[in-house]
Amino acid sequence: MAISFPASAQRVLSPTGSIDAEGLATCLGLRASELSRALGVATSTVTRGAHSPRAQEQMRTLYSLFVRVAQLFTGNEEHARVWLNAPNPELDFKRPIDYIVNGRWAVLAAFLSSVEQGAP
Repeated sequence: MAISFPASAQRVLSPTGSIDAEGLATCLGLRASELSRALGVATSTVTRGAHSPRAQEQMRTLYSLFVRVAQLFTGNEEHARVWLNAPNPELDFKRPIDYIVNGRWAVLAAFLSSVEQGAP
């Protein structure tokens, strides 16, 4: 399935195709320290742009998760951020964003897959 990028793509994706760390943090509604925790890197790495191949791959994954959430709300990024920050009964009343910040993206990705497939 092709991903259609929401409006945030302009501030997250550079013309060269790399992910802008500051733009991603803003998109997700995170502080640099929270994004650095999610990536498992120092905050200074994020504030300097997180240009390493590993950080770029991780940020690309995070942005893809955000795009998937936005697509659940017909591309509405604000609704996606609200959903990410609201306790979810299907996730033991934890906020989906907490799974991102704590590096548990696979749990969130699996949950999104079940939602996308129509699971209650």
